[in-house]
Amino acid sequence: MSKLMIVAAAAAMTIGANAAVFQPIDCDEPDIEAPCPVMVFKLTASGKATVDMNEGAYKSVKALKVSKGALALFPNEECAADGLCCYDTATIYAQLKMGSDMYLFGLADVEIGKWSVFGKNFEAAKNYRSQIKPGKTVKLESDLFLTADAVDTLDGEDTVSLWASAFGDMTLKVTKATKTSGYCDNDSDEGCDPIWTPKTYNGWFVGYHNLVNDMYSCFNCDCGDYDIFGGTWKAVYQAKLASDSDAQKLAFNKKVIFGEDGLLEDEE
Repeated sequence: MSKLMIVAAAAAMTIGANAAVFQPIDCDEPDIEAPCPVMVFKLTASGKATVDMNEGAYKSVKALKVSKGALALFPNEECAADGLCCYDTATIYAQLKMGSDMYLFGLADVEIGKWSVFGKNFEAAKNYRSQIKPGKTVKLESDLFLTADAVDTLDGEDTVSLWASAFGDMTLKVTKATKTSGYCDNDSDEGCDPIWTPKTYNGWFVGYHNLVNDMYSCFNCDCGDYDIFGGTWKAVYQAKLASDSDAQKLAFNKKVIFGEDGLLEDEE
């Protein structure tokens, strides 16, 4: 079945340049082979969570806040080998404050359920060679949906289930052509490359994690053995960042905190 996927085009992108060029195409139609960057966003969030009080004497609802964080979207490696940059997993890094306690938070293996573009300029963007003049830019609406189902945090201290949705926008710029002042109908025109750039996403999140303590009673029939959290979040694309380490340094004051197996030794 044909799906609209986000694809990196080689014509105007290298990993070293930390620039991403996107083109929505069908996943079964490989584009020219190109390296796929990690897409990094600056992350902030605020909400509420249940936190432990007085060393387990009781628990209470307190503020949840991420003032410094990062969201890293990772391409599917098998698709990348075929020249397709389809993004299917994400990692969240954050300095997370819950109540008065601060945590270095990392959550990998977050699924990207949807990342798409749409809106009134969609048809023009899809047929940009005949409908958008070189050098012009159009804006499209975009959505982003993330889920995590009982995923262990990278420090091994908690298990989190998360649902997060957001809406934002992307821009499509058609690069200038060297042989025409009109549309890019002629395939021999140099330039006329579509450059897709994510912008800012705003949304909501909800989820649950391990019990803070067992000082509670329930009115529902089957009391869940977990505590809940929820709130709003914002992600701003960082065009100059294109790796997992870039994302960690953005969240953790220029430090890499987590390795493949969790906390690095000097951070434990």
